[in-house]
Amino acid sequence: MPTKCSTCQSNVTKTNSGVSCTACKKSFHWNCGNLSEKLIREMKNGSSTHWKCSHCDVRKSTNKSSSTPAPETSHLSTVANNSSETNDNTLCIQRIDTVVTDMQKYFDEKFGELREIAKVLNDHGHRINKIEEENKTLTFNTNNLDVRVDNLEQAALSNSVEINGVPLNKPEDLTDILMKIASSFSFTTSPADWYNVYRQFRQTNQDKPPSIVVYFKDISKRDSFLAAAKKHRGISASKIGLHSDKLIYVNENLTKARRKLFYTAKAYKERNNFKYLWTSKGKIYLRKNDGSQAINVNFYTNFNSIDGNH
Repeated sequence: MPTKCSTCQSNVTKTNSGVSCTACKKSFHWNCGNLSEKLIREMKNGSSTHWKCSHCDVRKSTNKSSSTPAPETSHLSTVANNSSETNDNTLCIQRIDTVVTDMQKYFDEKFGELREIAKVLNDHGHRINKIEEENKTLTFNTNNLDVRVDNLEQAALSNSVEINGVPLNKPEDLTDILMKIASSFSFTTSPADWYNVYRQFRQTNQDKPPSIVVYFKDISKRDSFLAAAKKHRGISASKIGLHSDKLIYVNENLTKARRKLFYTAKAYKERNNFKYLWTSKGKIYLRKNDGSQAINVNFYTNFNSIDGNH
């Protein structure tokens, strides 16, 4: 007759085997008897043959007696094994705690180092910003000084003119050439009106003849000479007895910086269809058309913001 499990009342069979209590002889499935996996293995392989169900085990432990019988070997073994497993788990947890503590300490140190680095970088950032501001101030002051120096240099040129386009012939008499140029636009002058005349050789524009620079003794005389020359803009070199058809132009004598600014303004004039570009008393002017206002071009001019319609 099949044996029934005292817990679930199902048959204990070969395929669903179990164990018998050594005290009450009742049968239990392995799972129904609440055996540990380790004890099940020992019972199955025969290394342990004694087991009591929980009912008999509790009854025995509550039995009052003057002498306490020695616990069964199988139960002591189970307790010892469970205690060993608990100790192993505790040791493992302690090791994990130690590793976590060490890692926390390591990361705290690294975060501290990163904070120090961030502080240093922040200080450097403030210093760089301060240096950049100081550099802007120095650049502004330097530019202002450059403008002031250029103004002084231009003032020194206020009584001079520059004549361009005169072919270079050696030997040549610059006084005679200047007299013929003045005569071509009906201006009366003599060597007594100027104190210096010379060719100005520059490194740039090697294809063009060097300009002739004339310093007048009196600024009003220079202004009159310029005004007369502008009425006859572009005098043919052949008109003064030179074997050339090139045109001769008389302009104000500008500093190197203002000459560069003039050429920048000239390029802007051509790109943006401005009609006029000229100089007066060392200053440079642009005008879009006959009805628009003149624009004073200087070293602070932003060409991108020029509005030529006003």
